[in-house]
Amino acid sequence: MCIFALKEKVLKNYMALLHTNKFKTADVGFVQKINQLKIDDLPIDAYCKRYLQHLQKNATYYCTIYQQICNTVLKNTPLQKATIGLLDYGAGNGLLGIYAKFIGFKSVYINDINPTFIKASQVLAKALNIHIDGFIAGDISDVANYFNSSTLHTMVSFDVIEHIYNLPQFFKTIQAINPSIITVFGTGVNAHNPFKNHYFKQLQIKDELHGGQPSDFVLYGATATPPFIETRKLLIQNFSPALSTNEINLLAIHTRGLHKADIELATNSFLLNKKLPPLLQHSTNTCDPLTGSWTERLFTLKQYRKIYNTAEFSLHYSNGFYNQYNPTFKSKIMAIANFILPIFGVIAAPYILLVGKR
Repeated sequence: MCIFALKEKVLKNYMALLHTNKFKTADVGFVQKINQLKIDDLPIDAYCKRYLQHLQKNATYYCTIYQQICNTVLKNTPLQKATIGLLDYGAGNGLLGIYAKFIGFKSVYINDINPTFIKASQVLAKALNIHIDGFIAGDISDVANYFNSSTLHTMVSFDVIEHIYNLPQFFKTIQAINPSIITVFGTGVNAHNPFKNHYFKQLQIKDELHGGQPSDFVLYGATATPPFIETRKLLIQNFSPALSTNEINLLAIHTRGLHKADIELATNSFLLNKKLPPLLQHSTNTCDPLTGSWTERLFTLKQYRKIYNTAEFSLHYSNGFYNQYNPTFKSKIMAIANFILPIFGVIAAPYILLVGKR
């Protein structure tokens, strides 16, 4: 491709992105409301507070992502915004759902498995003077018990899908809530981006072999976590103390990526027939054996598409963009990265949006 054709392609794609609002800044009024919050004064858990401070520091960027997610919902449904019931799944502090309510979605619900985050999202919504229609503590089964097909039209999330333990079961439950539901899940774990892929593999190795603690990075979590492989060894030993050290070590290796209940099933099967469970195909993907939460699971679009299609959802995706909004030199580099992003597509995207619909 000659240089002139290349420049023309860049300009054409960049203008297309502008036209789809991908780079248009989110509602300034909402960003101002976030920036005016005195987070230290909010009666919420310390980790929730730390997480919210990170969002506030990058409020324009995150709110623009939330706008992209909401626009993607509206692009994929015949319904009008003022008639849509929306759930922010795994919402954390609930800012995505709160933003959706602010811009006019009819009914907005916030869910998180952690009750401290549910409380934090309630406090935040009150502080911003934005009414949320319901708060749901629990996992997808608790969400299913809360809704029927006439009230929930779309489910959204950001940086959640890569942590869900059993995605086939998750999508099966979603479809039971409403077969016509539209899902828009954003994930920063883009396996097609070689830099991201390398970074998350190193993070997975650390969690698996060395463990981690809150001081590792701002969004790590509230408490330290021992190495996952050591936790699995303890679970196996407690389940069957008669196993030899060598057998426990082998089972711990072969049960990487399994939750406690499945580790115990695998151990019981080994006791009956002495066959080890198959190794996880991915070289570094791993999950917390006690919670089932994956460490930023690396899935390709092909793998996601297989799961979506099995649950009778089609899968489409769109690329995210870099944070060009902070007044720093780095933001200028990010603006350049956004300009050339259309050339490279998904292999350069910092995150992707996964759009599922019937």
